Amino acid sequence: GFDAGIASAVLQNASLTFQDDESGKTYELTDFDLQASLRGMDQPLSAEASGLFQNQVFDLSLRLETPAALTSNLPATTEFKLSSKLGDIRYDGNVQLGDAPSVDGAFNIASSDVAALARQFDLELPAQDALGRVQISGQANGPLDALVLTGLDLSHSSELLSASYAGDVSLAGDGSISGNLSVSSKELRGLLAAADVELAPGDTLQSFAVSGAAAGSFKSIMINNLSLSLDELSGTGKAGIDLSAATPRIIGDLDMPTLDLTPFMGEPEQDASTTSKGIQPWSDEPLDLSGLKSVNADLDLKVGTLTIGDITLTDAVMEVDLSNGLLTADLSQFKAFNGNWLGKLTVDARPTAPKVNFDMQGENVAVSNLLGTLAGFDSLTGTGQFKVSAQSTGGSIDEIMNALDGQVSTNLSEGVIKGLNVAALVRSASTLKEAVATGSVQNLNFSEALSENAETDFSSFDTVLTINDGVANVDLMKLLNPVLGIDGSGKINLAGQSMDLRLATSVDKAAQGQ
Repeated sequence: GFDAGIASAVLQNASLTFQDDESGKTYELTDFDLQASLRGMDQPLSAEASGLFQNQVFDLSLRLETPAALTSNLPATTEFKLSSKLGDIRYDGNVQLGDAPSVDGAFNIASSDVAALARQFDLELPAQDALGRVQISGQANGPLDALVLTGLDLSHSSELLSASYAGDVSLAGDGSISGNLSVSSKELRGLLAAADVELAPGDTLQSFAVSGAAAGSFKSIMINNLSLSLDELSGTGKAGIDLSAATPRIIGDLDMPTLDLTPFMGEPEQDASTTSKGIQPWSDEPLDLSGLKSVNADLDLKVGTLTIGDITLTDAVMEVDLSNGLLTADLSQFKAFNGNWLGKLTVDARPTAPKVNFDMQGENVAVSNLLGTLAGFDSLTGTGQFKVSAQSTGGSIDEIMNALDGQVSTNLSEGVIKGLNVAALVRSASTLKEAVATGSVQNLNFSEALSENAETDFSSFDTVLTINDGVANVDLMKLLNPVLGIDGSGKINLAGQSMDLRLATSVDKAAQGQ
């Protein structure tokens, strides 16, 4: 066969211009110097080069053990180094041409500024402005279009994003991943802006961190032994994401010690003018539920403490499904207002005015805590059963409360009505009749019956309320205690945080009362 050798070849101050007519981009190589040596096709090829590519200084070195191996479609031992201000590449291993070029060796890639490097070559990368320093090393094996990377060690750092990965990656097909992953950002809003994700102004989505054992493909990946945080939220378990559809889907089984959703509900901070004593009106600030439409989710959650505004749930176990802006949460158990609960909640963020539906039932519920939190009414105590089924629409909490429809029922025992002592008012029927007959109403002791310290205790208290447009009509209200029985009627304005009740009593004259 043909064989030739060149002891030394030198090229100095050369230049080359390439124009891509399809893209209109021009690439320039200038001040190019090359020194090469090849004494025979079965002898090593060595080359040293330097110059400017797109006005960036670079140095290059190449050693090919036997060029004859390449021409024979055999593996050829290769050493390659490329260094510049923006990045360095090194490869030590075999190269084989064949029908599809393939490699088998160790590599190391480093760049002090990936974003600048991409701009240098007119490349557009996802979230490009968030990219910074990168270091990658490992073993590469297989065809270039289906590389298998083993022992991969990757790290990235910038002001917006820190990341690391240690494990294996395959580029064949949809790709595969198996290794330990860590990703975090202390400037999450800046990172999302770099990825062209639009967010409404707010104090949420400021930071996040994720770490765990990753496995799956580039389109669907699962992370086990997961540790995650988002702002002040944190959790452990497993989670994954499926990118095969137009809207990403999150899958997870998480255990979270605390989950405070209040900052994500668009509630304003109270200023000094709203912190005075007394019942505050429902907020008319628009609810921002846009995040419910940006991702789908299928989650199993265990939450130690779940906070939504003034409502706190503990020991909550729930299944959450989020599909195209429709959130469904099945709560198989949780504790709230000193009782044990179960229920279902749906929030539909698809229409302009979001829709809310919920069905809840609780046992051993402290009604004072419940009504005080939900309606600003704390003049009724007692524990017992509580059931509620309600639905509403609205763009703010105030609108939701004013459009609230549904039914509430309670079965309470051993409690107190504060501010009213009915027994003191009607203890003596004869005194009451005499006062009415003689007009001596001033002789009745209303200060004892109606005061902050007045109370009416009861052994049982049952109610059924039907809610329409934020106003609850009293269908049934029956209270019993050793002195009297009370039947109530009227309305409770949940939206306006007021009530108008009428009480009819039946008195046990033989009882002493209070």
